[in-house]
Amino acid sequence: MDVNEEWYRVFKAKSMRGMSRLWLKADYVKCVHPGGAVYTGYHNVLQSWEIPFDWDQQFNVHAHDVRVRVLGNMAWVTLKEFFKAVAEPLLTTNVYELHNGQWFMVHHHSSPIVDMGITEPMLFL
Repeated sequence: MDVNEEWYRVFKAKSMRGMSRLWLKADYVKCVHPGGAVYTGYHNVLQSWEIPFDWDQQFNVHAHDVRVRVLGNMAWVTLKEFFKAVAEPLLTTNVYELHNGQWFMVHHHSSPIVDMGITEPMLFL
């Protein structure tokens, strides 16, 4: 999916201008960063990217195991994000909505893989 590849180009470039173009300008968009912080609404989501974009480190991220599903005007992409400086990948879901022929991100969730030592599936109530 081209918009997902563009999102990672913008992310690597640390481009706030690019981020502002890719996110849907809506109050229901959400972003969950790896530390667990949740940001809701276009302006809050964009502000959440200002801090990591100000860091000196480069975002050398590579997407693997990319799976895309499109259903009508919705698309979701699941993948693993590998960062050069981090040994374990992050599990990521990106959700897009189609508006007037253009895809916009409405949800980004990236979390570390947690190994709880569970070998059998469990149901958490």
